[in-house]
Amino acid sequence: MKADRALNISRGVFGSIAAISALVTFILLGVSMDSANFPGSNLKIAEYGDGDDREGEYIQILNGYKLELDTGCSNFVEGANGLVAGRDPAGVCKASSDNNADNAVENWNSGWVVAPDCERTKELTECAPFNTNNALSIFGQMTFVVLSIQVILFAAHTCVAVVQQEKDVISKAGSTGKSTFQVMKDASSKTKATLGLTITWAIIGFALFMASYVGWTNFCDKIDTGLGRRVAGHDAADTYDNATPACATPGCTMTFGSIITTFVFAVVWYRIPNILVWFGVLEAV
Repeated sequence: MKADRALNISRGVFGSIAAISALVTFILLGVSMDSANFPGSNLKIAEYGDGDDREGEYIQILNGYKLELDTGCSNFVEGANGLVAGRDPAGVCKASSDNNADNAVENWNSGWVVAPDCERTKELTECAPFNTNNALSIFGQMTFVVLSIQVILFAAHTCVAVVQQEKDVISKAGSTGKSTFQVMKDASSKTKATLGLTITWAIIGFALFMASYVGWTNFCDKIDTGLGRRVAGHDAADTYDNATPACATPGCTMTFGSIITTFVFAVVWYRIPNILVWFGVLEAV
């Protein structure tokens, strides 16, 4: 059947594109996190030194392994001396809120500085591994767009298979020449329910992946802005001090929780037909 064959090829092509773009996206995500010195990057575990019977072995203490903070690159800072000159420790956000009252319970004590080795200026492509227009963002967007297309193709393939199955049943019963509309009008309630649920699944799945497409852009923008994204101020200055902190999109205010939840719901929803196939409720198409 030509339509069935064409849908198979289309699903294979777009599935391959989705797999490759997802692979590149996650690789770039890891590389970008290392490049930006995210918490946990460049850790070095302390070792026993010269003259010790355990020379070269990691120093293990209660509940873990000791970090090398003297010569290793750990990015740990403590107290006011670890902050930018003139910055009050109490002014550092320690709660997951932008409300001053939530962050002023006690003085900031210690933490991890995310410090990319570059200067933030009004040039948006510099010092911006999470820029909304770079490879990481584009490959992520491509992944979700292609998956949204895959949802439509899967639904179309399922509908074609269901209609063909119904036609085969009618043909075996000795009735031929009916139009597709007439075939579906006379179809069983189970067949109609399958088509209805498939179309509903496709609409919701497409919407979730497009929401994920937007969410991925917001995800990159949120991190990029958090790393110090700046744009030219009124004076169009080209220095860090005179450039203005700014988001690329209004979506930068979305919480990480809501962004990740969107991704997860989209992927889980996409796998619902596979789960039904595993339970034998649907036949594989």
